Amino acid sequence: MALQFQEAGAPCGLIEIDGCVAVPSIPLHDTTWYGMFYLLREIGTLNSSIGEFVDFVTGAGSPANQLKFLTSFKPSDPQVSLSSWETAVYATLDRAASLKRIGIEPSGTSDTFSGPTVLIVPRDRLGKALSAASASQCDGDLLNLLIDVRHSEALLTKESRRQLAGRISKALDFILDRIG
Repeated sequence: MALQFQEAGAPCGLIEIDGCVAVPSIPLHDTTWYGMFYLLREIGTLNSSIGEFVDFVTGAGSPANQLKFLTSFKPSDPQVSLSSWETAVYATLDRAASLKRIGIEPSGTSDTFSGPTVLIVPRDRLGKALSAASASQCDGDLLNLLIDVRHSEALLTKESRRQLAGRISKALDFILDRIG
């Protein structure tokens, strides 16, 4: 969208929250685990971050042990049978793997953005990767604002949302100052 405004000659800036302008050169996590992570978060049986979840799953070793681990997140509701839970797990993993096989992954753009850009990224390895990937796609002023949460956790707690709101305010000041 920012590139479209830029092409139309409209002054604009870009704020990226826990993301980047271009695809990072390192994979953040296998897309299969994102599908499972968000299923477990949605039903309320997982309270960890995506990074912790991926570490646990991959640390389980074999696919059989990984499935056993995932089964441990079955909701305690007696109406959810083990077989229906396993079906939900298999369907989620299969859907994620299918999307991966046909190549539905984030894709970058070859165009560069020349307006002011603010990246609000975690203060960790993934934040550095997101910043590096974005720097290659931005010709204008680029400001990195760091947050003290892990990747994908910026909206999970009241404190992280408060911190993010402060960074967004700084980002808006930066952009408005640059575009007049």
